[in-house]
Amino acid sequence: MIRQISRLAIVFIGVAASLFTILETIHHFHKPASPDGRIGLYILGAYALFFFLYAVVSSRKGGYAEALQHLHLPYHFCLSSVLNTQGTQTESEIRTVGEKICNQIASAFSIITGTVCSVCIKIIDQMPEDITKENPNLSVSTWCRDDTSTTERHHKTEITNWLNRNTDFIRIFRNLDSPQKRIFFCNNLPWLPSYINTSFEIHGEPKNSIIPGGIARMIWGWPLLYRSTIVAAIYPIKPLPEDRLAGYLCVDSPLPWVFRKRFDGKIMNDIAAGLYPLVTKWLLMVSEQKGGNHAL
Repeated sequence: MIRQISRLAIVFIGVAASLFTILETIHHFHKPASPDGRIGLYILGAYALFFFLYAVVSSRKGGYAEALQHLHLPYHFCLSSVLNTQGTQTESEIRTVGEKICNQIASAFSIITGTVCSVCIKIIDQMPEDITKENPNLSVSTWCRDDTSTTERHHKTEITNWLNRNTDFIRIFRNLDSPQKRIFFCNNLPWLPSYINTSFEIHGEPKNSIIPGGIARMIWGWPLLYRSTIVAAIYPIKPLPEDRLAGYLCVDSPLPWVFRKRFDGKIMNDIAAGLYPLVTKWLLMVSEQKGGNHAL
């Protein structure tokens, strides 16, 4: 965690120093320069700023290119498992596939963001007949995680993760009919005053501060191990009438402002939709053993 904060501080210092140098150079040479020289100075300053921003953006694009080798594997794992029609796969083996997928997605987003990202898959525990969007009596449980977060986030205290007590889960559940709202995206959770999470029952509630904007809460008053997150519905892109929400694919980072909604949100949404056949296959196996009481 300290290493991640140090890295973010170095980036901010580099950005501030670069902008200060450009502005100070223009200010220092502005008065003694001739009118034509001043125009040239402005142009050089604009070029310097442009190439600086281009370098920042290009480094991010390089991260996406490097992450591609990890992003294509979840589809391969899903396809291989779902097409296994011999009936030889066990529940444990399918869950192992899910763990491999979480590892690959975590590796991809760690490369893209330059931070240590964690990934997990949550599944809907059950789907009673009297469920409504206004009053969901649903809970979710963690199906699998990447290897690193499995160790870091293991705790003995058992809690029930009710949908209506988790902002990300309930927002998605109530907006499944809108494809654009099937993800929850937040780059700075401590600054989201309405955010609720059942994990607060274990780690404690966020500490309020007299400093506005949640700055103090973001630095030392935030109890969770992550400050930015993307949650996507495990649900078909073009669902059939009989399709139901199977769960959620979640990625998070200990640092704020590391994700890009336009690109990272799309990646998560597509992978989550691709997970639907795999997760529903596992849910059906469990449901048959439990007498059909599971979600699907």
